Amino acid sequence: MNTYAKRLIRYFEGHSYRPYRCPAGYWTIGYGHKIKPHETFSVLTDREIEALLNQDLNERQHHLAALIQVPLTQHEEGALLSFIFNVGAGAFQRSALRMKNQPKRTWGGGS
Repeated sequence: MNTYAKRLIRYFEGHSYRPYRCPAGYWTIGYGHKIKPHETFSVLTDREIEALLNQDLNERQHHLAALIQVPLTQHEEGALLSFIFNVGAGAFQRSALRMKNQPKRTWGGGS
């Protein structure tokens, strides 16, 4: 688990023990956990909030690994995970930020 990503998300997201509507209109709880249709929450403990953050970061880690094929430092990875946490994997996939992190393509063949 990337501790730098966790620190960034905790700092920028803040947390809520109770469900609330985020500015985008989604029901949210904890450190910006978007409540899924099958989930129900009333009041969370600190441990439950932390468990949701770990679960959300694990999901984002899989998205990041699928979308970035260059080596990243822990801080780069943490920053990108925080970005994906905020904008979503689809928006990251289409972003210029992602394109900047891709290896340069070299074309084979003679010249």
